[in-house]
Amino acid sequence: MENNYPLWLEKISFLGIVALGIYLTSLLSTQLEGVVLWTTWTCGLIIVILLLTEFAGRIIQTIYTGRSISRAK
Repeated sequence: MENNYPLWLEKISFLGIVALGIYLTSLLSTQLEGVVLWTTWTCGLIIVILLLTEFAGRIIQTIYTGRSISRAK
């Protein structure tokens, strides 16, 4: 019997990264202003959140795949 892939871990990491992005948005609003702030909000943070989410998902997948291979032996 095989275990299902732990998709809930990816969902939790995604929510954590989004929460971190919201927190960074509030920090940036005190440091930046004008066009630079809006560019950071609309482009920069969204791309960073997507990259971090993908990276976290790949780490979880690598760990899960490594464990399932070692269990099969």
